[in-house]
Amino acid sequence: MSLSIEQARLLIEPLRGRTIAFLVNDRQTNLSLMKGMTAAATTAARGCTVLDIDAFFSSNSYEILACLPPAAAKSVCIHVPDTFANTESEFSKVFKTDSEVIMVQSLNTLYHLFQSSGVGSRTRKVAFAMICLAYFAKASGKVVMVIMYGRDKVMKIGGGGSISDFADATVLVEDSRHGLSLKCGRGMLWPEDEFHLRLL
Repeated sequence: MSLSIEQARLLIEPLRGRTIAFLVNDRQTNLSLMKGMTAAATTAARGCTVLDIDAFFSSNSYEILACLPPAAAKSVCIHVPDTFANTESEFSKVFKTDSEVIMVQSLNTLYHLFQSSGVGSRTRKVAFAMICLAYFAKASGKVVMVIMYGRDKVMKIGGGGSISDFADATVLVEDSRHGLSLKCGRGMLWPEDEFHLRLL
């Protein structure tokens, strides 16, 4: 997939300094999102780092990176935590990257890997992680994307809200034969609160 510099900038620039939760319904939509956002990140920003907690990005890396120029593909850093590694320690590595775009894949897996030491402790840990990401994005001017499967009903907070509410903005992702539709569910990012990407 290729994007013009102008298209990539129109997509990426409004995201700088923010943490954005991208809500996907299935793995195919997630894959299409990764193709589009990786192409945009390597075109309009200084590379991207993926905290690939569930190994989704790495297992689909050939398809995601195949259409990128070699130099762009090399600017993508994929970090897959070791099987028995401490989740909190692995998560903290995203704060040390020089990349301008950071992707966390996925928030659902992060939630389920956090050790629970009491009722609601996982929810509190993920909420704290999101707050830290939001501060990091604002302080550094980086783009922080967290991917979340919207079907996961476990990740709720008090009052019926979602963990995604801790992000600065929420984007609903829809995939079709015409391309990818990114619709702002909360927060304003693009004109008319929507961005369309054609997937080639």
